[in-house]
Amino acid sequence: MQEGTSTNSEPLVTAKALEVLKPGTAWKMAKAGQLPFYQVGVGGRGIRFRRSEVLAALRRSVKP
Repeated sequence: MQEGTSTNSEPLVTAKALEVLKPGTAWKMAKAGQLPFYQVGVGGRGIRFRRSEVLAALRRSVKP
């Protein structure tokens, strides 16, 4: 999990907009620490992702 302001100009997207995982799977993986995510909204209750970071995390998880 990452908090604060990022200098990366890539937009933050919802789990649904990732299109590489089902939203429920993305949420579960993020909460388990397997995917990087950003907390947004009041009290940080929402989460968003950077597509490139998710793809990189998925690539790392499948390497032998």
